[in-house]
Amino acid sequence: MTTFSISRIILLLFLGVSLFNCKTYLHVADINEDRYEIEPHQDLPEDEAITAIIAPYKAQLDDKMNREIGINAEKMYKARPEGELGNWVADILFEEASKLYEGELDFAVQNHGGLRIPILNAGPITVRDIYEVMPFDNELVIIEARGVIVKQLFERIAAKGGWPVSKNIRLVGTKEGKIESLYINSKPFDETETYAFALPDYIANGGDRCVFLENQDQIKFNVLIRDAIITHLENEEPGIVQLAPREGRIKILRD
Repeated sequence: MTTFSISRIILLLFLGVSLFNCKTYLHVADINEDRYEIEPHQDLPEDEAITAIIAPYKAQLDDKMNREIGINAEKMYKARPEGELGNWVADILFEEASKLYEGELDFAVQNHGGLRIPILNAGPITVRDIYEVMPFDNELVIIEARGVIVKQLFERIAAKGGWPVSKNIRLVGTKEGKIESLYINSKPFDETETYAFALPDYIANGGDRCVFLENQDQIKFNVLIRDAIITHLENEEPGIVQLAPREGRIKILRD
């Protein structure tokens, strides 16, 4: 690839990102959880003309993305069946969705692949950090579903080795997707009950093989999950993020 074509790609990326405040959202159809490391080519010269065009957009973007919105007290890790980063995000989804929902919310869930960094380091948290955690324009939605549907969701979570869930959940499952025990808000799961839960619209629309959710009605708020996290941090007092420890929310039994 020539230096000119690389510069054009970089220019388009910066111009596109600089418009992130617009209301046209692109939604991910599927996620590949593999990670690929691409080493920079130090021998490529900088195109001064392209750099000059990009500069004002980059300055505006950096001003927005480098804004500090919280302080992380300890490192948080993405992990299965449970990690601090996933616990933290799921708890935020539950809290922010509860503020928007007129009824009583039972739990929140976030798919593991939707969190795109392995570690959120201790120290200042910027808007850029939250974009790295959640780069997709997925919306926060609520589904009210019968227990038979909720059971399929937790069977899927178990089969995937665990997803981030809010602190209302205690699940023991197997890697084959069997539920050994499930408690929601300290009460045994009941297939005859109706549960209200918050999740990304990607999953609600059947993503990550959750096709059983496709025909369920969604309560929408036109709020991106990423924006919900940012709003939550901005409203925190005194801005210190408390660690959401691994506490046995999900356990996966193995042979």
